[in-house]
Amino acid sequence: MNKSPSPSYLIYGAGAIGSVLGGFLHEINRSVTFAGRGSHLLAMKEKGLRITGIWGEHLVPPEEIDILSDPLNGERRFSTILLSVKSKDTETAAREAAAFLAE
Repeated sequence: MNKSPSPSYLIYGAGAIGSVLGGFLHEINRSVTFAGRGSHLLAMKEKGLRITGIWGEHLVPPEEIDILSDPLNGERRFSTILLSVKSKDTETAAREAAAFLAE
């Protein structure tokens, strides 16, 4: 039986869609780190991530939110990166996120 470690996820572009993806991955006990811009990330870190909708109410508490503090640093590595940026930003985001991809 293969006992490989669980994948670690980087949500690169943690806006509306990326936050929901990351929130649901967190809910099934996956290691999730969020990267993005603006006040949304700060609000997540302070208040947590609340997801409401057709799948019910979900909350990731603020102490469980992992934010990539320096998206240009590239010191941390992730086995899976989910790009969730606007299509016009895909090429740039893919180039930037590549620095975080594990071997």
